[in-house]
Amino acid sequence: MITRCNPIRISLHRQTEHLLLLAVVLFISWSAFISVASADEPFALEFDQAFGRRIPGHFDGPIHQASFKQPQGIDLFTDGTILVADTLNHCIRLINDSHTEVSTAAGECTQAGNSLSTPLETRFFYPTDVAAAWDLYRYFVLDSGNNRILEIDGESVREVRLTSGETEENEETGEIEEFVFSLQEPIGIEVDRQGYLYIADSGHHRILRRHPNSGVTEVVAGTGVAGYDYDQRTANLARLNRPIDIATYPSTSTTSALYVADSLNGLIRRLRPGDQVPWIISNYAGSDNQQVWRETDGAAALLHMHRPYRLAQNAASYLFISLPIQRRVVGVTPMQKAVILLDETSGVGSEDDAEELRSPTALACDYEGYLWLFDSSRLKRYRITTGEAP
Repeated sequence: MITRCNPIRISLHRQTEHLLLLAVVLFISWSAFISVASADEPFALEFDQAFGRRIPGHFDGPIHQASFKQPQGIDLFTDGTILVADTLNHCIRLINDSHTEVSTAAGECTQAGNSLSTPLETRFFYPTDVAAAWDLYRYFVLDSGNNRILEIDGESVREVRLTSGETEENEETGEIEEFVFSLQEPIGIEVDRQGYLYIADSGHHRILRRHPNSGVTEVVAGTGVAGYDYDQRTANLARLNRPIDIATYPSTSTTSALYVADSLNGLIRRLRPGDQVPWIISNYAGSDNQQVWRETDGAAALLHMHRPYRLAQNAASYLFISLPIQRRVVGVTPMQKAVILLDETSGVGSEDDAEELRSPTALACDYEGYLWLFDSSRLKRYRITTGEAP
């Protein structure tokens, strides 16, 4: 009997060999690329100077004499002017573009309330964040204690409506009304280059996005129920747990992708526009598996983060994360390597005790290669060293 080889089996066997060989080559090439990209890559924060008084308070004037009270949000206009959500003073402060003077931009400082008037007569209740629009000098204030967002443009102040574009019937009057999203303990906001407004609606465990022209608002991520879904890739079907802050970065020339501080899950989530679904979610830093947690520099996916708070990204795509409870500031490189840049030992024993880190909260990157950080009630500036253009 003549035994004949099955040509299909031979073909499959050869294809398998070729695929395995290709996989080995790709693995070696990728490993070499990672090694080269990560080798001796400088990434650090060098203390530059501190501004303002150490003791919390409210004082406008020369920046080295000014005082703040537990600011939770900070953002910069393109000309370097700094906006500060001076949370416990219930107002918005402004630092001029030469960083020499502090003034009050909006709110009756130290006077909490809920009113809408001119910028200096409007009253806030624990404003937690600010977002500077790309066109000077318009900005948004997250008035967290009043569960509202205000847009301020010159002497104009208006409340931002978050309409869904859909209608619903009023149960009491029977009239058809436009559905408007409500907020619950919102903590962070961000504006991208296209003018879209992103809101971390923390109490509702979701991220919202508002269109700059129509005002139509959509749920980008979160279901409204606290939790975590490790295997869910569709963002608006994935649960979040107290998302605190948002950082945007360009995905295409017309759309942005997001980093989200998913606070009580101890994760930084990445949201990207999808082809089959509106938004895709994945973990960018941190792990939901406590057994793999690391407290040292290394893979961002293994980093232990206890309630990540504020996010900022510089032009070279390095992400900065404040961790007030752990008294740390962490950086993540574009290759997803985590580096502990500042911790409770930073500045200890230095000649200037302003270098010591106490409780890092609000942070922002400027266009000159600096990281601005509120450490408790004192503003500090650090030079960023990444090996890349700032």
